[in-house]
Amino acid sequence: MKLFQRVLLSSAMLGTTLLSPVAYADTSIGSPTAATFYLPMKHQDEAEALARDMQTPGSSHFHKFISRQEFVTRFADSDAEIAKVKAKLAAQGYTVTYVFANHLAVEAVASSSSSSTRNAAMTRMSADGAALPAGVSDVAYGMADSTVRTIRARPHMKHAALMMPTKQASGGAITLNPVGPGNYLPSFFEQRYGISELHKLGLYGQGQTVGILTLAPVEPADAYQFWKLLGLKVASDRLSVVSVDGGQSITDAGGTGESDLDTEESGSIAPAAKMRVYVGNNTTEAGFSNGFEAVASDNIVDTVSVSWGSAEVYEHAFTHAGYQSSLFTVRAAHEAMLEMALQGQSLTVASGDDGSYDAACATTGTPSPSNPVCSLTYTVDWPSSDPLALSAGGTTVPYTATFGTPALTLKVTDERAWAWDYIVSQAAKQGLGAQNPEADYFSTGGGGGVSTLFKRPWYQDGVDGIRPTQPNQVFTYNVGNGVDTVTLPSYYHGRNVPDMVANADPYSGYQYISGGQLQSGWGGTSFVAPLFNGSLSLVAQVFGGRVGQVQPVLYYLQNVAIKDVTRGTNWGFVARAGFDDATGLGTPDLGHLLMAEKALIAQPDESASATKQTEDAVSSGLKADSAR
Repeated sequence: MKLFQRVLLSSAMLGTTLLSPVAYADTSIGSPTAATFYLPMKHQDEAEALARDMQTPGSSHFHKFISRQEFVTRFADSDAEIAKVKAKLAAQGYTVTYVFANHLAVEAVASSSSSSTRNAAMTRMSADGAALPAGVSDVAYGMADSTVRTIRARPHMKHAALMMPTKQASGGAITLNPVGPGNYLPSFFEQRYGISELHKLGLYGQGQTVGILTLAPVEPADAYQFWKLLGLKVASDRLSVVSVDGGQSITDAGGTGESDLDTEESGSIAPAAKMRVYVGNNTTEAGFSNGFEAVASDNIVDTVSVSWGSAEVYEHAFTHAGYQSSLFTVRAAHEAMLEMALQGQSLTVASGDDGSYDAACATTGTPSPSNPVCSLTYTVDWPSSDPLALSAGGTTVPYTATFGTPALTLKVTDERAWAWDYIVSQAAKQGLGAQNPEADYFSTGGGGGVSTLFKRPWYQDGVDGIRPTQPNQVFTYNVGNGVDTVTLPSYYHGRNVPDMVANADPYSGYQYISGGQLQSGWGGTSFVAPLFNGSLSLVAQVFGGRVGQVQPVLYYLQNVAIKDVTRGTNWGFVARAGFDDATGLGTPDLGHLLMAEKALIAQPDESASATKQTEDAVSSGLKADSAR
């Protein structure tokens, strides 16, 4: 089975070793001061069905992805309809300044002082609480303006509190730390999860473009420096940056380092691939969703990862309180993701770093008008909860190390669900419970649970371990002018996350470069998503193009390409045999996954013997390739 016969590795494919940081291309899309009007997708049910067929073995549409132009023709407004949208907005005092190429959104600025984005002429749509100027609701379902975003997305990266980070200033020579817990490099991930086997076959991302969607500025020099220290050969022009609504020029202290690590990690897995980083604006209501619009509209990247998100419970809370809801931006992002799925773009999103509660608020307790805390409820992180995304969760890999003063020795013997409950229990056994109270570690861990926004997707039907939402979940919180209470739906058959997991615990975590300094002791599902992203570009390389959504095939081939994780919790859910909301299906063997999907295409039989046929084909294929 010569599946990789046509894939050859050459120095020309990998470019030349960089000796110094280089210039990078920079593209700007939209304006941070414009309002974005979201236009309804046409025939969405048909599009959803087509996306499913594209990932159903035996279907006539299996892996037959469409172009952006075909998407617009079938599922979006025509040029003539866009002209009507412009005319309607002009009648309300707006001038359209940018039209996304997918025709699902336009940006416009108020052309007169009488047309502010929040004026008395606004009407409110009951479906999702979106505010719109009068006379526009028949062509748009929501408008996001340049006012401060109601629900800010958070980067999903965490630091090991007991481990002092090593920082080496850019003024001197940067050297990598010795590899070990808290100082791992992408090569550790490659060896543990099967990517090294793909590299041995000459797969380095040749011909692929890896995308990052982030919400804080990226520093290309950091990425090039990191790749250089790893000894990777990369093209000097591999990296381009797209500033969406001014995102690349807007400082977001909360996201410092996120964009750098996303770029460095994914680019290390696929050093021969080109890279395109979309930097959205996290300060405005439109910032995040417009990032998805840009990725889908460009249709340039083959795979893309996102390491940002926010708790779903807040979407319910703000809508219930009568505040400006962000649900219409969730809809906009979903429709852009659907376009990406139809175009064959693979999307991976970090599931969050705050366990089954998703840390909806920094401090919990009994809220009062003067005490800005909230009650704990199970919730998951969006956009990881969207069924069109591969939800990437976290584990702790085996390690033994001593941290802090007084010294605390931590030992993990088997890969387990990531939650810092193990630190609390081990500290107590060593008589250090007072110095390491649960409050210092709760609820850090891999995000997971059941969505209350998205129904259970078809690929999770009939999967053992898939559960509905928990009953009696009441979210009580301070809304700024009083306390409000929202009862979340009980026993709702929602989308379960995560789908797949890998090492994310900062104590068994990674080092990377940000701001010209080496950082160590970092982790979070922010590392898992981009590492999966780079890995999937290698899978796509074998197919000579794209593979689109990978989560359906993971559920179909879970016995072939996934190793179950059966230890640990994410504070609320316990890892068990089969699927669970702490570790999803388990950890990947990317080498087996690639072979399995290749065999599945060759034998698209969905009968009871299909999995056995695929297992046999994978086994013989791996033996044949290892023999060459």
